[in-house]
Amino acid sequence: MIPKVFNIGPIMISLLSIFYAFAFFLSSFFIWKGLKEEYQEEDILNFTVILTLGSILGARLFYILFTPRLLFNPLRWLALRIEPGFSFFGALVSFLLITFLWSGKKKWDFWLVFDNLSLPFFFVFSFLSFGLIITNGEELFFYLFFLSVLFSILSIFLAKYYRRFIWYKSGKPGFVGCLSLGFFSMIFGLLEFFLKKGVYFEIIGILLFAFLFLVLFYKRSERSVKEDFKSIFIRKK
Repeated sequence: MIPKVFNIGPIMISLLSIFYAFAFFLSSFFIWKGLKEEYQEEDILNFTVILTLGSILGARLFYILFTPRLLFNPLRWLALRIEPGFSFFGALVSFLLITFLWSGKKKWDFWLVFDNLSLPFFFVFSFLSFGLIITNGEELFFYLFFLSVLFSILSIFLAKYYRRFIWYKSGKPGFVGCLSLGFFSMIFGLLEFFLKKGVYFEIIGILLFAFLFLVLFYKRSERSVKEDFKSIFIRKK
């Protein structure tokens, strides 16, 4: 059960919903700040709203699909006070799909957008996990909070300096999103497995996404597997 803070008429305002609101406004600001030089502000605002609502809907939908007691009980699908669960895998799938489709429709650079979504993504998880610590206290959320804060800091650092890294030959955008989300998803999936004993299909999906992000990261770097293999395992004469 999610603790109630106050009511506005028939609408119940919970502590967790307040953290949701903070997360939305902060993420909206950082998305706007990162993209305002490249794209129209109206399009950025519309994208932010669609991305937020779509990710929440996807997270809830996947949670219902992976929860048998809810799947065949439609009356509880929207009963967030009783069944407040969301799926990280569902949020991630929706997040990527919406970004990809919107970028294609508006002729945006997907990789540039993806990089600029990394920091807002981790800010959202920082606020949501902190809210869940207060309202739930489950051990997983403590780890998720510190992990989100750590990757928020890492995203800021990488966004500022990654083009100076000699080993990232291409200098193309996509570095921040692929690397940070790749390792974040990997650690999150392992935490789900060891701490929460979550749905195995979802955990496998999260780990596959982690692998995909890291493969894309390597591909975006334009490095050669053959050359890297030689430099590591074959001594030069």
